[in-house]
Amino acid sequence: MTEQTNPNWTAADQRAYELKQQRAAWEQQRMLRREQEQRDEKRAQLEDHLSRRAQEWADTTGHAPGVAVLERWTADYLDTKELEREAEREARLAEAEAEHYTY
Repeated sequence: MTEQTNPNWTAADQRAYELKQQRAAWEQQRMLRREQEQRDEKRAQLEDHLSRRAQEWADTTGHAPGVAVLERWTADYLDTKELEREAEREARLAEAEAEHYTY
């Protein structure tokens, strides 16, 4: 990785720069991989939720739910998750604010 070189750098300086670049690239890949894993986990949770609901529906009605029903369940699930995230965020903010005012 010698994209950027400086004629005043020693070999050790150049190596340190290369290692820094490699570390930054590794951290970027790690972050992207973690984000993808989180998306995959959320998708799996949604699919599991929909599968359970569809099975309950089929057990009750004797047929699979329609597309509109699945879309409504998906929207409801996503809305619920958003409300949960917002509640968690508000709780963290309240806790941070409480800690701030105790000092």
